[in-house]
Amino acid sequence: MIKSFVNLNVLETPEGEPFPRFELLTRFNVRELAQQITLIDEGLYKSIRLMELTGEARHDKKKSPNVHRFIDFSNEVSNWVANAILRELNAKDRAKIMSNFIVLCDYLKSIRNFNSMMSILAGLTVSPVNRLKLTQRIMPPNSQKIYQQIQVEMGAIGSFKLYREILRGGSGPCIPFMGVTLNDITFTEDGNSDHTKDGLVNWTKRTLLFSTLSQFMEYQKSCNYDYIETPMRESFLRRVQNSRSLEGDLYQMSLDLEPMESLHKSPKTLRQSFTSIKIPFGS
Repeated sequence: MIKSFVNLNVLETPEGEPFPRFELLTRFNVRELAQQITLIDEGLYKSIRLMELTGEARHDKKKSPNVHRFIDFSNEVSNWVANAILRELNAKDRAKIMSNFIVLCDYLKSIRNFNSMMSILAGLTVSPVNRLKLTQRIMPPNSQKIYQQIQVEMGAIGSFKLYREILRGGSGPCIPFMGVTLNDITFTEDGNSDHTKDGLVNWTKRTLLFSTLSQFMEYQKSCNYDYIETPMRESFLRRVQNSRSLEGDLYQMSLDLEPMESLHKSPKTLRQSFTSIKIPFGS
């Protein structure tokens, strides 16, 4: 059964760690992880009520708890991604972790979970991670190509023009990127007056808002994935929890991994410099 929401504050941590090096996943496990994340997102997304999206409610956690729970979870996933990469001192493993996150992004796209796709991408493109150019150079060429492609597809250019085209062009269950939905509602509500200059009801504003909310309801209605929960779900949530409690300056971690002067080193030199340093990530 899919829970209506995930309360990360009271989640009980099961004994043992089914995946000792969780972020160093095989492609098969990346696929399983994407499905487990999607089951979590499905419960969060479907719990959102229309009244939480409009007016003052969307800015108030008490009035829109499900919206903010979904947003908080997305942010924590992004934080997990950044921490997983920056806390790996072994350059070869760090490149593999980045590559696996890129594969995860690509699979999330294939099953139309655009919200978590964007969460993973946000963790990959946050400044301390994005500047790790030497690490990116030793990723497999195909991963580098996919990474460039998804950045273009999920880019904000033209009000997320390419993403909107991909969203409209597919079929089946879907979890849209919530940030675009909320931006559309904010733009419509805050950028248009309730009445025209003549004092009449601004039906254009209401039509735009109705269109956005109708699309939201349609996606909610069709959001029915037939995946089965596995132990990886709990392992993933535990990793997200651990990342939330980690302390440290992410940018300084990034500089420690790749100092400014190292940018002129070759990938081979970088690999020789870091492979002797190895610490486990997380607990």
